[in-house]
Amino acid sequence: TFSAPDDALGDDLKLHLPAGEPGKRWRNLLNDCQILLHNHPINAMRNSRGAAAVNSLWFWGAGVLPSDVRSHVTNVVSDDPTVAALANMAGIKVTASEPCWHYVASASQAIDLRTTPSSGLESQWLQPLDVALRHGEIALIDIALRSGERLRVKARHRWRFWRRTPDARQ
Repeated sequence: TFSAPDDALGDDLKLHLPAGEPGKRWRNLLNDCQILLHNHPINAMRNSRGAAAVNSLWFWGAGVLPSDVRSHVTNVVSDDPTVAALANMAGIKVTASEPCWHYVASASQAIDLRTTPSSGLESQWLQPLDVALRHGEIALIDIALRSGERLRVKARHRWRFWRRTPDARQ
């Protein structure tokens, strides 16, 4: 059990870590993180420009893994270890994000483009996915973008240009 960040703010963090033997692991981890942060080159740059150094982390809400993970997708494309772990728990195939990625033909894809450089986004990702949708090789794609937006694209969405816009209805 951890204290909420607001309760620990301004106090000795070690007083708010779990006690006893389980807390020892967290105290050691906190100490290792503080050493790593103290020696990190980004903190040296922050210090040189007069900004405060990042000198600690706050562990909170360790929680437990969910007992069951379900999703409508049958393939996930991501380099994020958390996304990959959840997909593995759900029994979903995980493919690493790579330039010139070739989709896995399946009913539905979840594609994490949050770390994909924008330079190759259209040619290496969006165009091949559009072709796969048009040929019926993928029925649904859920896309996560760097901006935080999430898109769900279905093959039938290609025909949306026929729909009237709200302005055209007036």
